[in-house]
Amino acid sequence: MFTKKFLTLFLITSSISIAVGDDYLISTLSPKKEDDFKSDYFSLSDSATLKIQGTGRTRSDKLIFYGWIFNRDSKKLSWIMNEKNRSSKLRNNTFKYEETIKFPPGNYKVCFNTFGKYSYWVDPNDFDFSYNFKFNKHDHGDFDFDGKSMEEIEEHFEDLEEKLEEMNENLEEIEENFDEDKFNNENDDLSNIWKIDDYLESIIHKLKGLKEDIIEEKKYRKKYHNDYQISVSIDEEFEDLVVDHYDFKPKDFTFVNFTQVGNNARLEKGFTVKEPTQLNIYAIGEILQDVRADFAWIVNYDTRDYVWQMKKSTTTPFGGSSKNRGFKGFISLPKGNYVAYFSSDDSHSTDSWNTNPPYDTDNWGITISVKSEKKDLISDFNINQKKPILDITKVGDDEFITRGFSLKKPTELWIYAIGEISYGEHDFAYIQRADIRETVWKMKKSNTVSAGGADKNRIFDGLIALDKGDYLVNYVSDGSHSYGNGWNDTQPSDPTSWGIKIYTVGEIEEDSDIEIFSEYEPANTIARITKVRDDAYVQTEFIVKEETSVRVYAIGEGQSGEMYDYGWIENANGLRIWSMEYKETSWAGGARKNRSINETITLPAGSYTLFYKSDDSHSYRDWNASPPDDPNSWGISVASMKK
Repeated sequence: MFTKKFLTLFLITSSISIAVGDDYLISTLSPKKEDDFKSDYFSLSDSATLKIQGTGRTRSDKLIFYGWIFNRDSKKLSWIMNEKNRSSKLRNNTFKYEETIKFPPGNYKVCFNTFGKYSYWVDPNDFDFSYNFKFNKHDHGDFDFDGKSMEEIEEHFEDLEEKLEEMNENLEEIEENFDEDKFNNENDDLSNIWKIDDYLESIIHKLKGLKEDIIEEKKYRKKYHNDYQISVSIDEEFEDLVVDHYDFKPKDFTFVNFTQVGNNARLEKGFTVKEPTQLNIYAIGEILQDVRADFAWIVNYDTRDYVWQMKKSTTTPFGGSSKNRGFKGFISLPKGNYVAYFSSDDSHSTDSWNTNPPYDTDNWGITISVKSEKKDLISDFNINQKKPILDITKVGDDEFITRGFSLKKPTELWIYAIGEISYGEHDFAYIQRADIRETVWKMKKSNTVSAGGADKNRIFDGLIALDKGDYLVNYVSDGSHSYGNGWNDTQPSDPTSWGIKIYTVGEIEEDSDIEIFSEYEPANTIARITKVRDDAYVQTEFIVKEETSVRVYAIGEGQSGEMYDYGWIENANGLRIWSMEYKETSWAGGARKNRSINETITLPAGSYTLFYKSDDSHSYRDWNASPPDDPNSWGISVASMKK
C-alpha cells in the first residue's frame, strides 16, 4: 500500500489511501455492477480508532447489499453493517451506515457485496399417482435471477408457464378418463386430482405476480446499484498507524494449508501424527441441506476410517449465504498416518461467488495446525506410494466391465469406488465369488458417502476382508452421468476415478499372494447357456456320473408372478426336474423385472439337458429397461459343488 494526501475525495476501488479534510481515507469500495464482490486490505501497527461509513440495502429486514471488515489474524468479524450502526434512510430499504470504532493492531480485509440473491421456491411437494402423472419440483422451483438478463428471465417464465399448462391439460385428460371403480387408494380418487388442479392454477397465479416483482427488482438494481459503498478512514493525525503489513506471529504451526480454493478442485495432503496430538482445524466450504459442494475431510490412511469431516451437523454458518458453513475448533488424533482432503464443485468459490460470500473469503478451504512446540510430532506422509492392483476407472455410459483376481490366502483389501446412487444403484461396483457368483461386496447408499458435487455422487473408501479364492470385480453404469460420456449434474470431486480401484493393505506382496486375470472359466462348470439374446430357445446336454450337488445360477425376466426369459433342467426321460419359478427368484438389480436364482440342488447320476428360453424383448445387449447387475450371465449355468 502507498499513501498520498489530496484535498478532494476521489471514490476508487483500489487500495490507494487518500486524505479528506481531517480524515485520512484508508480504503473505499464502490462496486460498479450488480452481483459483485469487492475487497481491499489494510493493516494497523497499533490500536486505532477508525471511522466507517457506507450505504447498504435490506430486504425483509435482511441485508442484501452490505459491507464488513474481517480480522485476518484472529479470523473474526470486526464490523458489519447492521441496525445498530444504521444512521439514516435514503429511500425504500436503502440506508446509510456510520460508526466510529477502535480496532486493535493487525491485518484486516474490508469487503462489499452486491449479490443480494433474489430467487424463489415453489412448494416442492411431489404428486405421483395414477396414469403416471407426476408433478416434480425440478419442473419448476428454484431459479436464481441474479446475473440473468431480462430476456433470460422472460424465457424462464415462458417455459415454466408452458410446463404448468401442459400439466393442466394432462389433468383434464385424467379427469375425462377417470374410472372410480378402478381405484381404491384414497390418494388416487378424483377429488385428489381436483385438488392438484386447483394447486397448479394457484402456482400459475403466484408466478405471474412473482414475474412482475422480479422485473421491478431488476430495474431497481440497474438504476441504483452505483449508490452502494463502504469507506474506512482514520484521523489524519494517526495516519502513520496505517502500514503495509502488521507482523502478526501465529502461535501455531500450520502443516495443511488449502486456502483461496477455486472451482473443480481436489486437494489432498498426507501427514503422520507421531503420538496422540490435538489438531486445530479451520475450514470453510459450501454445504446445503443434502449436498456437500465444497468441503473437507480427514481419513486414516491405514484403516480408511473418516476421523473428521465437514457436513451440515458438524459445521456452523460462516456469514453471507446460508450455504457458507465452516468449522473452527480442535480434534484429537491418535498416532497414525492420515490424509486431509478438500473438494470443490464448479461454482461458488474464491474463483467466483454466485451468491453472498462468507465473511472470511481468503480462507475458503482448510488449514490444519498444531501448537508450535508440538510441530515435531507432525511429519509429511507420501500418499502416492501404492499403485492399484486392479483399476476400472474413467467409466462411460452403458458399460459392464469385469476383471478378476485370485487370493491365495485370506486377505484385506482397500476398495476405492465412485458411482451414482440415489433411490437405487445406477453406476456402481460389486465383487462376486467367481465360482458360485455369490456377491460378497456391493456399493450401496448405506455403505457410501458423498463424493462431492451432486448428491447422487457416492464413494466407498474402505477396507474389506476376503477369504482365499477367485473373485470377479464388476462395474455397471447406466445411460447417463459418467466420466466417459459427460455429466448430467455436478461431477464428483474425483471424476477420473469414476469406477473402482483396489489396493493391497500393509506389506502384502501382490505377485505372490494375488493374481489378476481378465477371463474366468470355473473349473467346476458342468453346463452353461449365457449371453442369451431375443427369441432364443437354447439347449445343451450334460452327464452326471454320480450323485452330485450342483449350483444352478440363472438370470432372466419376470413380472407379476410369470417368467418370460427363464431356464430349466430335464432328465433323460424329458421330465422337467428343475425350473426357474418367479416365486423362487430375487431381484437381480437394474429393472425390477430382472430376476435371478442361485441355489444348490442334488442330481442323481444320469443324462440331463439344460434349457433356456427368451421372449422377443429385453435380453443380452438389447435391453428395453435397465439391465441386471450381472448382464453377462443372462441365461443359466450349472456347476459342481465339489472342490
